[in-house]
Amino acid sequence: ATSAAIQTDTTSLAEAELARLTVAAVRRAHLEADPDLGPAVVALAGFDGRFEPDSKGATVAQRLRLIATYDLIASHLPTAAANAYFANGPAFVTLLRALRERPKGWFARDDVDGFLVMALRDTVTRFGRDRLVVPYGEAYAVQAAHPLSAFGATFWNGPRVEGRGGGYAPAVQEYRLGQSFRAVWDVGNWEAGGISLPLGESGEPGSPHYRDGAVTWSASQPVALPFADAAVEHARRAVLTLQP
Repeated sequence: ATSAAIQTDTTSLAEAELARLTVAAVRRAHLEADPDLGPAVVALAGFDGRFEPDSKGATVAQRLRLIATYDLIASHLPTAAANAYFANGPAFVTLLRALRERPKGWFARDDVDGFLVMALRDTVTRFGRDRLVVPYGEAYAVQAAHPLSAFGATFWNGPRVEGRGGGYAPAVQEYRLGQSFRAVWDVGNWEAGGISLPLGESGEPGSPHYRDGAVTWSASQPVALPFADAAVEHARRAVLTLQP
């Protein structure tokens, strides 16, 4: 049960910390009533760190993290190097360490509050005040795309799944389906184990098992995975025979 709960935990402590720091900075600057920043501040103030579909704070925190991280990195590196470090380096770790330790010279005029307020303002400008504060399930919904969808063959795509989980949460999900599968095995009691797949197990378009796992995967509900021969026989619903 504990392992299953970890796999479905949508909490990002790191982004919850960024949200708290930003709200505190805005309040110290007496800008919480700013008409542009206000809705985002309210969303961040109510954010508990969980990237759940109905959370607007999760959407703002995710987007703020991207903008604030890039703003800091770009202020210290040339564009090409900043882009590479942002894409492949521990950029968010660098941002959080800088916000916690406040080393001299890392922020303009060593004004950490000013940096966070400007990063939030940049986020509002980038996404738009009204388009920024939307439910996470809507803003970060993803679709399992078949490789041939890049050439227009979208009829093999999987269903659209609402945003749930994040890049820094145990339940990984960001711009694409993050976890290829979820599974729990109880060693010594193998029949108690379960597994869920983003789509289905067949990999064969047209098969009834091509997409039939999407609902349970999205809901983080593992499907029983029989182990012993008798259990497999009892759970069997169909047989596929492969012949040369």
